[in-house]
Amino acid sequence: MIRTLLEKAIQDTVMSFQRLNEQLYERQSGKTARRNAFQKLDAGSDLWKAEIGHAYVDLIDQAKLDQLKIYFQQRHLLAHQQGIVDQDYIDRSGDKTYAVGQRLIVRERSAQKFADLVEELGDELRQRIESKSG
Repeated sequence: MIRTLLEKAIQDTVMSFQRLNEQLYERQSGKTARRNAFQKLDAGSDLWKAEIGHAYVDLIDQAKLDQLKIYFQQRHLLAHQQGIVDQDYIDRSGDKTYAVGQRLIVRERSAQKFADLVEELGDELRQRIESKSG
């Protein structure tokens, strides 16, 4: 049961980030982003770069962004591969701690760190939007 809750926390964190970005983007641009654009960090970052002149890497440092990429890819594995690591996960995330065929393990501290990083990025994004609008 704990494993299921932690895995759901990873998925819910991505969904919350997506919804925040969709609402901020629509309010800022007057446009609707393509479906699930903010579930992919690169796509979402590109949208913000075009809209406000700042990509995610301008808002948080590269090391934090790299960690977020791993968590976002883990969410993808949980949602679409039942948590089983495939080569695409390793290639896209750069996470060398797993081998193909292993089951992803989500620890409580990882879920909390992910939530903290998402909150930091969301806060920075809101601040940049407010400073641009104000």
